[in-house]
Amino acid sequence: MEIAEIGRDGERGTSGRALSPSLFRSSVRRLFVPVLTALTLTVVSCTGSAPPDPAGETSVSLRNPLLFAEPEVLLREGDVVLLRWEIDDEPILWQPGPHRLRHLENWRRAIQEAIGEDPGPRTDPRYLIRRNRELYPWLESENEAVGRINRRVESGKLGRLRPMNGLESFLLDFHAARYPLVAKPSELGALILSRPDREGPRLRVYYLTDGDGLPPKRGVRTVLESAHRDLGAGWDLRTFLHNHTFDLGSERGMLAIAAPSPSDVHFIRTVIAPLKPDEAWIVDGFHSIELDPADLAGLELPGTQTEED
Repeated sequence: MEIAEIGRDGERGTSGRALSPSLFRSSVRRLFVPVLTALTLTVVSCTGSAPPDPAGETSVSLRNPLLFAEPEVLLREGDVVLLRWEIDDEPILWQPGPHRLRHLENWRRAIQEAIGEDPGPRTDPRYLIRRNRELYPWLESENEAVGRINRRVESGKLGRLRPMNGLESFLLDFHAARYPLVAKPSELGALILSRPDREGPRLRVYYLTDGDGLPPKRGVRTVLESAHRDLGAGWDLRTFLHNHTFDLGSERGMLAIAAPSPSDVHFIRTVIAPLKPDEAWIVDGFHSIELDPADLAGLELPGTQTEED
């Protein structure tokens, strides 16, 4: 498959080129910094001219810099794609949203219409956990670990729920620009590393997908090798990010929830935790759960039993 590039006019093109590190860095600075500088001035209250956000939160009108800077293509094999950006670490990346981005908003609008009226309350992360249990009871009845984890998140005993931040929104918007997430839900995984720099802190962002589920084994090996080299060169792993999807068209279906699945738990504990991340994030497209090392250490592995909360 080819990597689609969204130009300034919003049209798709194709490119397999990877910029040299110096040119790539220069390009990102030219594109990313001015965009973010301007965007920090465009925060609009829901009581202003912008339409009210369903959740009643402050919204930001953004253009996704990941769509305007060509990433390094580290792997493109069949459907597996591994990309990397190096960008400035800007405050907006960590600020909670909602952040209004073209492709992300189109997907959110379709999901809200499918869910029904009152989209704000109906996309509340705790509501989605409860509603998922009502609509698709097989998810918890066929795997007791799913129910235990979901109840801990729902009760506030595991992780911290919050609106998606800028970095999560940029990555999911980038993903939605390339895959028809409503018709064919698909997942991504991302590693975000940071390092000080003379001109300001920098981030390395790895994006891995196969347009279906995660983790594609061919890509995981490559990204881990690259991340280990980064760690040896002074980078720190800030977080691992993974999205859950709304599957509203299949017979069994499910709602996306901001809670780790048992397979997420296994992957984080066995693959990500040895890299010593500050956090892990699971996003549902509207909200995210933050899991710190203490949360990660206490997560259940599939097939294990812990004290019922």
